[in-house]
Amino acid sequence: MVNSTGATTSAAGTAPKTPPHGVNSASVFNSTPLSVGSAAVSEYISTLGVRHVNSLCLAIGIKLHHTRDEILQDVYAIAKEESAVKDHIPDMVWFHKFDQTSTMKIRKSLGIQDPDAERGSRVLYITVFRKLVPITSLSGDEFLSAWWQIVLCHYTLWKHNVHHLDISPSNLMVYWWNGQWIGVLNDYDLSSIERDGPSGKERTGTVPFVAIDLLAKDAILGKVTHLYRHDAESLVWVLVWVCLRYQGGKLLRNGRLLDDWLKVDAPRCEEKKSAFIWRFRHGHADLEKPSPSHQSNWKIAVTCLRSIHNAPKAKMDEDGSILQTWLLDNVESVAPDIIVRHPVNVS
Repeated sequence: MVNSTGATTSAAGTAPKTPPHGVNSASVFNSTPLSVGSAAVSEYISTLGVRHVNSLCLAIGIKLHHTRDEILQDVYAIAKEESAVKDHIPDMVWFHKFDQTSTMKIRKSLGIQDPDAERGSRVLYITVFRKLVPITSLSGDEFLSAWWQIVLCHYTLWKHNVHHLDISPSNLMVYWWNGQWIGVLNDYDLSSIERDGPSGKERTGTVPFVAIDLLAKDAILGKVTHLYRHDAESLVWVLVWVCLRYQGGKLLRNGRLLDDWLKVDAPRCEEKKSAFIWRFRHGHADLEKPSPSHQSNWKIAVTCLRSIHNAPKAKMDEDGSILQTWLLDNVESVAPDIIVRHPVNVS
């Protein structure tokens, strides 16, 4: 891969980083016809002085509440006011939505009468972001520092009513800037904005990292509201996952734990994760061996899991308490210097 200047980037490379662009920075390009295709994308990128980009994301967006660009506009607005979010969100270079391809318009042109067509409309869009590196490429304190930065970014966005709802290792990214790794909360495809009502009761997320409560039958049937505590638990499962499966920034080849979590549906994953928690309840945490490069991080993962298991069911207004008791206190007990470098005002 190459960074935005065209130079090859290593794990500790120094890829240039500019402050996030708002999606409106490319609004003049939104009228580009579909037939122009990739040539227009290349032309637009060249006007920004960017010779190479890491990802050209072509996807079908599900337009149930907001499209990705609308959510990112809120995220970028929050970043202007909150240092915990600024520089910890994806840097959008270009966005284009092909409204003429929406399934709502296709249905109407075919004479299909569907009162729910607009609410469930899908539309083709292209998004280009600057290069990021997977957080799994880091180890030790570098990993923990980036993970904690993302915890703070996520919490701050949540308090501003932007709910991510899809915490997984693939959505936690980093970039190198001024001699340190900066954590980034990436991918807002499944996110919601609370001003439209409670953030849903439809289960979203990547199954191995979804909170246990959201893997239960009632949650799958839409009877459980997605709270901050559920995303906080997902952040802990990411920590567990990386500690057990990555060594020196590389996925282990042999003796890799938790592979079966990837091969089962939500109810079976709930069973496996509950059994995993049971081992902690009965003092068998030593049965799971972390990789040598994540020994100290594993101590934090274990204490976080114990906090989650021993905690009473949190209410919707107890987000600050969850951050404090599940995450902050446990990180501070093992790696206080991380908290000193990246403090948080719990409110």
